[in-house]
Amino acid sequence: EDIESIGTQAFNNALNFSFTNFETLTNLKVIGQYSFANLNTQAIDLSKLPNCVEEIGIAAFRNSVATNAQIRFPANLKTIGNQAFYNETRTNVEDIDFTHYPSTTLNSNMLYNLCFNCDLIVPEGTVEIGSYFNYNGCFHNIEFPTTLKTIGANAFGCLSSYTASDFYLKTITFKTTTPPSMNKNSFTAAHVSNGLKIYVPDEAVNTYKSLSALSSFVNCIYPISEKV
Repeated sequence: EDIESIGTQAFNNALNFSFTNFETLTNLKVIGQYSFANLNTQAIDLSKLPNCVEEIGIAAFRNSVATNAQIRFPANLKTIGNQAFYNETRTNVEDIDFTHYPSTTLNSNMLYNLCFNCDLIVPEGTVEIGSYFNYNGCFHNIEFPTTLKTIGANAFGCLSSYTASDFYLKTITFKTTTPPSMNKNSFTAAHVSNGLKIYVPDEAVNTYKSLSALSSFVNCIYPISEKV
């Protein structure tokens, strides 16, 4: 119970890993890089990471996110690395709570291949969404804050082998009148035939429709006043 740090690759590839209860580690501050990677197990409950944790390292839980997992960020978390919850196989996940997310950047590859049964409300104050953030994954609806400046390449893209039927993204809402910088692959045109609607501030509809990054979605863009 007194342990404060779990080191780099401590349990990486430990396929018979059976530890289930993070809650007892009331002094834990650091979860190191790749420390619980490649476990291929239901052993880790990501909804109960202790609030004392201040650092989650790069790829700490890579390939170890269980089906129907719930992801919660510790209240005292200060840093989180890229690929923290990256999965090489597409996995259906229940939800994620960004209340205690510690950064103004949603890190690259963080939720790669995770398909969430919930909405993504990007917290106000977020400035950047990294490349491949939720690549090959999905949310029901996505809402971006007024503070957002950049959405990286393939942040919400998908492999060309997947079709619209593989995804359930219904709406995207931009709250900022000045569109964030986006790559043409930040999103994917595969969502179009899935009935996708993109809502933007009423006074910025033409601005968003003129963006080359959204050229595949021009007929999907609507004023936010029409959002039900």
